[in-house]
Amino acid sequence: MNHKQLCQDGVMIFWDSAKTSRAAVRTAFANHDSLLPLFDPIDCLSSVAKDIVKTAGITIRGEPIFYRQLRRDVIAISAVREIKGNKRNQYKPLFSLGCEGDSVDNFTVRFFDVDSVECPTIALHLQHLEAESRNLWLTHKDWMPAKDLTESVRRLIFRLQGTMLKTSGGLYFMFADRMAEFEPVIKVIDDSGSDAAFTTASTPIKFNDRMFRTVIKGLEEEVLLNTQRMQDEVSTLADGGAKMRRNGIERRLKDICDWSDKVEYYEQTLGSSLPKLRQAIEDSKYAIGVHGLAAMGASK
Repeated sequence: MNHKQLCQDGVMIFWDSAKTSRAAVRTAFANHDSLLPLFDPIDCLSSVAKDIVKTAGITIRGEPIFYRQLRRDVIAISAVREIKGNKRNQYKPLFSLGCEGDSVDNFTVRFFDVDSVECPTIALHLQHLEAESRNLWLTHKDWMPAKDLTESVRRLIFRLQGTMLKTSGGLYFMFADRMAEFEPVIKVIDDSGSDAAFTTASTPIKFNDRMFRTVIKGLEEEVLLNTQRMQDEVSTLADGGAKMRRNGIERRLKDICDWSDKVEYYEQTLGSSLPKLRQAIEDSKYAIGVHGLAAMGASK
């Protein structure tokens, strides 16, 4: 099998994620704070509800409990029990949990629609469990879920010109010259005491044909997926007669520049041209330009 000579070494990156202090993650990503996912109050409230379910002892083997947002305009969820049926499953509401207040730091957590038969402990100790729910909310709020930490690190790898080697995630590739920006971030997370475990395999990697194809495939999936998504967004706006806002145009053009820089970086480092990706980027640039001109014409 042929081996390709690269101008620099590559690094394999993988990790086991875990919930981590938000303060530590913010410190780690101080120079990349725009990459952090927004705080999800519904996810936090669901974690509170799961703890309450354990405390109240209302779990039944074989009948899992699901947590659903009640409405998109409120911070409230419903806990429902799934009861297996012969033809279809039934879903029995157990209780609902919602937040009241003007900020996530001052929320009051309230129970409502409690089924006293299914949840007698909650019904009997409602005030105590509401106070406990408030404490649980404050505790969970200060911790970033493992999935959000993974998303933060994944976004950082992409920003640093890294790419994904497996479509299911879990294994990423980055050239060695970008590790000086990556290592300090994960060191802060390591030093915070988080159970997240990062591994960077930086021994010399021989780039055979198979490895070359895998890296290119990961880059193609990233760029082609994002450019197609952008073109679909612009098409949807055009079909609906909507105009793209100025900041929307600027954001999309910045994304196009970032993708173009990344493709150029890989072309230079791998010594290979990537015309399919260049064309996808040009198509996105064209779509933005056409929509922008149409919007300008409509506004006159």
